[in-house]
Amino acid sequence: MHILSRRHFIGGLASLAALPPEAFAAEAATGQLPAYYADYLDGIAAKARAAAAKGATHGFFFFTDPHLSANYDKSGLVIADLVRRTGVTRVIGGGDYSVAFAYGKPPRPFVERLYAKMNALWRHPIEAAGGRLFTAKGNHDLRVHTDRTRSGGFVYASAKTRELLMATRESAAVSTNPDEKSGLYFYRDDPEAKVRYIVADTSDGVRAEDSASTGAGYANVIRDDQMRWLGEVALGTVPAGYGVIVVHHIPLTPFTDRPYHAEQPYADLRRTLEAYQAHGRAETRAGTFDFSSRAGGDILCDLSGHKHADRFTFANGILHITEICDAYYSDPLARTPFSGQLFANRKARAGTTREQGFDLLVFGGGALRTTRVGIGQDRIFRLAPLRLKRGESRRLSTELGDASWRIFDSWDVKVDAKQQDPARRYLFANEIASVTPDGVVSAKAPGWATALALAPDFRKEVFGIQVV
Repeated sequence: MHILSRRHFIGGLASLAALPPEAFAAEAATGQLPAYYADYLDGIAAKARAAAAKGATHGFFFFTDPHLSANYDKSGLVIADLVRRTGVTRVIGGGDYSVAFAYGKPPRPFVERLYAKMNALWRHPIEAAGGRLFTAKGNHDLRVHTDRTRSGGFVYASAKTRELLMATRESAAVSTNPDEKSGLYFYRDDPEAKVRYIVADTSDGVRAEDSASTGAGYANVIRDDQMRWLGEVALGTVPAGYGVIVVHHIPLTPFTDRPYHAEQPYADLRRTLEAYQAHGRAETRAGTFDFSSRAGGDILCDLSGHKHADRFTFANGILHITEICDAYYSDPLARTPFSGQLFANRKARAGTTREQGFDLLVFGGGALRTTRVGIGQDRIFRLAPLRLKRGESRRLSTELGDASWRIFDSWDVKVDAKQQDPARRYLFANEIASVTPDGVVSAKAPGWATALALAPDFRKEVFGIQVV
């Protein structure tokens, strides 16, 4: 994989963003993108240049949950255009191209049309622009139920799903488990950025080789074979000095998803990531993984989708981020805290630059910076947590200027799913630390907390707090 050096990154951004608006409008007239995107994407490229000037010189695009029968069909073209403008070539999908139900249509042709749409509107434009695309598998890939009774449907066999989702050019260069012919998990090293991208499969328990006629079951679990490979190979052989970015579909903490996933099907993966970060040992059902003498660098973030909303937390040394869905669903309205009223209704988004929701993520200079394309806001994640002793206080500073401050216990977040107002939906605890309106954090009890500066336009700067 090739990520541009800082010199080439900034130079590439400058040359591509210098294209006159009329040249982009002419391209749009050929059916590539509507002309109203021109100035907007100029602004996205300018933000990428500004991040590069602050040391964030390597990066990738991340989109997830496009659910292609419920999509405005512009995002693949937008990403392709931004690949040309910014020089950032890595593109990662978080899964769920398909949807849950075929809505009364014959299920197999329905799934096949969705996959054809994925190729036509995502893979081919991105690759034609020079993008390097690979994707995680979602719990809906590639399967549908006939209807909400879940009595029938269609699912590609596991080996076929792997063949389809790993048909991208970049997937030919990833490292997989040679003993798993149907496993859809892998890693890819980037020597220039010195980062290893690890892609896990959180629906690995679905073994569909003999069930290609039914869409039943999602099996939210990681099988032991995958878990051993992740612990012993993907994490166990990270080169010296390389950072790690972990990508999968279903999140791992109570806030980014729900307590069940954190405590049951994905506890082994979460504990393994935490043990790696802490130079410790993880006892899992698949075996013991010892990272006490690891040569590789830290995990920068654990990135996922599935919940159709922007959430984040620093928990036990790991920055967990889950991203908004790229479909035109209304889920993000209730499920996204700290972001205000994202949109009035999905019809109001058609014909605007808010038709999609995905990020350009760039890292370096001690931060992971996300630039939002479409619905939502930009964020800055400070990668080094602040460590405080109980009773100690420290003032945090922010790039955002005029900002208010929030803090919450990273693990103890409860959800009232009946509430449609995101300000009331989440019940945050503050037993670990507190913060004043001007950013003074006071440590109260051992554990992890997440602090954020919130600008009036809902841009966010996020800090991990460890109390010892």
